[in-house]
Amino acid sequence: MRPLATDTHDFPSLRRDGCIYVDKTMFIHRLITTVGTKLFFISRPRRFGKSLTISALKAIFQGRRELFEGLAIDKTDWTWEKYPVIHFEFNDLTTTSEAEFVSDLAHHVEDRLGDAGYRYDTSRSAHENFAKAIESLSAANGGKGVAPEVETTVYNPISVAYTLSAKDKSFKATWATTGRPSMLMNYLKREDVLRVDPERMTGIPASEFDVAELRRLRPVAMLFQSGYLTIKDYDPLAEAYTLGVPDEEIRRDLCTLMTGAVAHKSLVRLQDASSGRLRV
Repeated sequence: MRPLATDTHDFPSLRRDGCIYVDKTMFIHRLITTVGTKLFFISRPRRFGKSLTISALKAIFQGRRELFEGLAIDKTDWTWEKYPVIHFEFNDLTTTSEAEFVSDLAHHVEDRLGDAGYRYDTSRSAHENFAKAIESLSAANGGKGVAPEVETTVYNPISVAYTLSAKDKSFKATWATTGRPSMLMNYLKREDVLRVDPERMTGIPASEFDVAELRRLRPVAMLFQSGYLTIKDYDPLAEAYTLGVPDEEIRRDLCTLMTGAVAHKSLVRLQDASSGRLRV
């Protein structure tokens, strides 16, 4: 049996190592050949293969046809021209403050622009350089489309890969062990998040999924993007969604997180109350 990839999101490495790859290049080809859209926002929950898909897109635009031998896109009319690709991988930035992030981002942008053949202007701010890079990328690779929506539900690929590679006789919790976003851990401490009942999420309008402003991020959007909520149904007449927890493993993990958040808030209130009494 060919090996299962459980810890890589690098498409070239996956293909060179002969790992199992569920061929999605037919949909990728449809995505990049539909004229009319220049920007894409891939809003899948974490651990659903976004980074691997981006890595595959990068290889396609670099003209690396040998990596796609036998896959669907290799049988299409794609011309395999080489384009400069600017690929930002924010997992490489391990920062704990805004100032550190800005500094690290500048070096990261400089390196990635260099990989694509662009020069990073050190006399300009990180924001200015980043905007300039996006303009260059858009001018070079404009005219992309979006993939159609489907009703088919899917299993989390990371959970499936870990479960199958372990060769256990029973299923075990794997999704939660791959890590939790620190932003989510802090976000769960908010009062409005703890008031959300993930088992009774009906009549949810599309506006609840808005992630344009992080400072005003709604609980539904955060829980959905972090993988703790998923779409169960959609009412086109009311333009409203029914959401729910994807599976039992995630339900248990979410309960653990929310219980911990409640306990933390109770401890803080107890400490504040004790401090108040001591001052009196």
